[in-house]
Amino acid sequence: MVPRLSNELIARIIDYLRDDTLSLKNCSLTCHSFLPRSHYNLFHTVSLHLRNSRSFYKLLEKNVEIGVCVKELHVSVSTLEQAPTWVDKLLPSMSPKLPNVVELHLKGKGPYTAIPFRGLKSVQHIRILGCEIESLNEFCALMGSFPYLEVIYTNEMFVYRSKEIIVKSTAPSSRFNRIEFNSCRADPDMIADWMIQESFHINLQALAVCPLQQVGLPPIAKLLKACGPSMKHVKIALVGLVAQGGFVGAFVPSFFPHRSALNFNTEILEKDRTLVFSTELRVLEFGSPAAYSALYGADDTSFDWFPTLLAQVCSPYIETIAFYLWENDLEGLSTPVWDDIARLLSSKQFMSLKNIVFHVWGNQDKASAIIQAVKTVFTSKTPVCLERSVAPNSRCKVDTNVGGKHGIVGNPAAGGLLVSVGCSPLRQSSFEVEDMEKGSDETFG
Repeated sequence: MVPRLSNELIARIIDYLRDDTLSLKNCSLTCHSFLPRSHYNLFHTVSLHLRNSRSFYKLLEKNVEIGVCVKELHVSVSTLEQAPTWVDKLLPSMSPKLPNVVELHLKGKGPYTAIPFRGLKSVQHIRILGCEIESLNEFCALMGSFPYLEVIYTNEMFVYRSKEIIVKSTAPSSRFNRIEFNSCRADPDMIADWMIQESFHINLQALAVCPLQQVGLPPIAKLLKACGPSMKHVKIALVGLVAQGGFVGAFVPSFFPHRSALNFNTEILEKDRTLVFSTELRVLEFGSPAAYSALYGADDTSFDWFPTLLAQVCSPYIETIAFYLWENDLEGLSTPVWDDIARLLSSKQFMSLKNIVFHVWGNQDKASAIIQAVKTVFTSKTPVCLERSVAPNSRCKVDTNVGGKHGIVGNPAAGGLLVSVGCSPLRQSSFEVEDMEKGSDETFG
């Protein structure tokens, strides 16, 4: 009798080949017992576009079990496709045959509406990459189409305007906890108002808006106020033109009138534009002023708004402050603003702080200079920042030999504040800056 392999052993063997499409196809033809697990790996992620969508639809009609295997669906529409696109024609019929899709990617630069995706009820994560959404109503309808939705990530999304949003969400997902806007064009006022009105903010824990113009701050503040203590993680970047006032007054005008005698009383904060309602905030991240200025043709590369926003943190649970710094941010590190930042982070307001993280990238020499400047700010200028919570008989130190290109300021083993700076690989073009910012998506939230 020919020995039979257990299902568990078969699964382990085939899973080992998950990235080898040819071998998986061969396994599916080997024997009947290899077929289900081969299909599980072959069709876990499916990418559909105009050229292959109809053939995949026919495959689903003949093999219903294949649709059950699809967990991640990538949909692409080209700008050259005429409406109705293949998505409008085929996806509504495909959806019932794809009951287990948990991650949906929209890409291809083409326009999308919400209706074709309403049948994908199992979706939990949406990534909208380089697409156009036909209107704000369609974007809101897309958000409201998935009862188990948890995360929306957008990058280079363009949403056409609507005079008003008339979409009503029948049952907003109680799991929705994170939304991220990177390099997107949409009306923040209308989106924030709709999210609050339709209760999409109730369990929202993570918000990223990179970059944001000054006019977009009030609606974001409104959303943060509505979220209240549920908000745990905020990432923000601003862009501005000096001729239009730049970052002056972005949060609180003239917040630091006398740098030698800083006063961080919350009484001077303008509550309509602060983080004062995020009373359980854990993580706050700042995007690079120089990188976003280069990407969008802005010219205010100052850090003036950093300490202003930091001073508005009222959470006693804040653990991590992170800064993204590009090569052209080097000059700004020598300004008094960074003395304000370091002094503020060493104050009682940030007694719960555990990590200060710097993500540095760009030209290697400039990146190294940024790392050295950061160490200078957080050691020689403000040693109290390092010694605040260190155990008795222990001293904080600057370790310049961590990973060759990384430095650690502080002594976390002794209970001190950890300040880490890291140098990322050289970028070939300033237009790849967004890739670096996207890279944080894996750890955001």
